[in-house]
Amino acid sequence: SPSSEILSAFSRHTDIVMTELSVLAPIKSVTETTHDDVGVIKESMNEVFTACNNITQETSTKLTALGSELTSVINAISVKRQDFVTSGSPLFNLPSTPKSSPPTPTLADPPTPTNKCSTCHGIGHSRHTCKLNSTASSLNFCPRCLEKNVVHRAYN
Repeated sequence: SPSSEILSAFSRHTDIVMTELSVLAPIKSVTETTHDDVGVIKESMNEVFTACNNITQETSTKLTALGSELTSVINAISVKRQDFVTSGSPLFNLPSTPKSSPPTPTLADPPTPTNKCSTCHGIGHSRHTCKLNSTASSLNFCPRCLEKNVVHRAYN
């Protein structure tokens, strides 16, 4: 009968459509998740854009202020320079005669003799007259040669 043929044709086509629609359910889930992620990304990008816009405005304001400060400093320098040029004063106030520096010792200069103590390593006295040497005040002889009232020259 024609109605049973139509029913079987509908059934056949319905099965094909249902198999195609059953694949769409996971795709729908992925699409909804992606849509939510895109919404979060959009909100984040709007926040970033707003922050960048605020920073740009602040930077522009600061640069404008700095530019006007620099302009005033440059103008002040220009005025000072013009005053300096018109005054005719020399650039540096150098003395007419240069200062002489003390002569530097060379290797050819002989070393100055110093009296160096071998007891305390002080300069300006010998070990015989050193206050740290107890024999200097109690003994009146040279411990090296055992002669009385003799002071030997100290060598460096």
